[in-house]
Amino acid sequence: MDHRLPGLILTGASGFEGRHFIEAASENFRLFCVARRSAAETGAQTNDNLRWFQTDIADWDHLKDIIPLTKEFGGVDYIVHLAGYYDYTNMDHTNYARTNVEGTKNILELARHLGIKRFIFASSLASCPFNTIVSEESSPDANIPYARSKKAGEQMVNEYSRWFPCAIIRIAAVFSDWCEYLPLYYLLNNWLSGKLLNSRIIAGQGQTAIPYIHVADVAHFLLKVIEKSEELEQNIILNASPDGAISHLELFRIATQYHYPKPHKPIFAHPRLLVPVILAHRLLSRLQGKETFERLWMLDYIDKQLVAECSKTRKTLGWEPTPNRSISHRLGVLIDNRQRNRDVWRMRNESMLRRG
Repeated sequence: MDHRLPGLILTGASGFEGRHFIEAASENFRLFCVARRSAAETGAQTNDNLRWFQTDIADWDHLKDIIPLTKEFGGVDYIVHLAGYYDYTNMDHTNYARTNVEGTKNILELARHLGIKRFIFASSLASCPFNTIVSEESSPDANIPYARSKKAGEQMVNEYSRWFPCAIIRIAAVFSDWCEYLPLYYLLNNWLSGKLLNSRIIAGQGQTAIPYIHVADVAHFLLKVIEKSEELEQNIILNASPDGAISHLELFRIATQYHYPKPHKPIFAHPRLLVPVILAHRLLSRLQGKETFERLWMLDYIDKQLVAECSKTRKTLGWEPTPNRSISHRLGVLIDNRQRNRDVWRMRNESMLRRG
């Protein structure tokens, strides 16, 4: 490894965001990649400045073995903690406590042993309640299992910031040119199906809205935080997101105008009418030995909005999302990829469902 380069531990290296961060950072850092899966399973590109450490971050007895490894290869300057658990059941799965809470505590303890320059913790805008404007000062008080685990993580980061500088990064909904964000994947599959009803139905009045960020912009955001690290406060919260939010109705109009010869007129479905549809779909899928994405709890979020306000982040970092990577600009690329290679589209997205 080139000891002239700064050293960086990356957790969640085999995950969606982790793989893209490796691509963006591999030439400028000595990377110590921590992941549950092996580099071979992940298909990660290895090089002389990358060391792969396969372990469960909740297993401290094994995790601590990375300490002598990093010292042997020049030490560590930064930790980017992306590892986390999320699923779409809305049940309080034990992995929320094991991975998101115990695992985060272990990585923070690791940082204490390594004398790092900054700890960067990946949180989420979704840790804050819907129907609010989420600024850097917002409290992570959403009442869902994932949000509660992220709030616990943020609280621990705040406590450990007495020993080393920290940054909490609240990230918007992350997508790629192949989508890889399940709620959007299922929306697009329905709207672009060509089926008489599925291609027109929008839940509620179509006002459900969240902010989206391209996975490449997430990687560059994290690199910007590292670049500006010495100028940042000892402990800071930043929003990795564009301002505002984009609604289902806006996405529907962009997608259908791009895909069909003539614009589609939406059919708005009252949430109560969707209950039997979801139940029937889940029953049919179970009889086929499959799992479905749609859940009844999702109906509670129809026509609710999570709106980002990121002025402090922009001023602090001098960072903006790349305009041509916004979801409204990139939707045509997603649709083209879906059309050109349905198998890859399905594989890359449905693997996200199996992982969580």
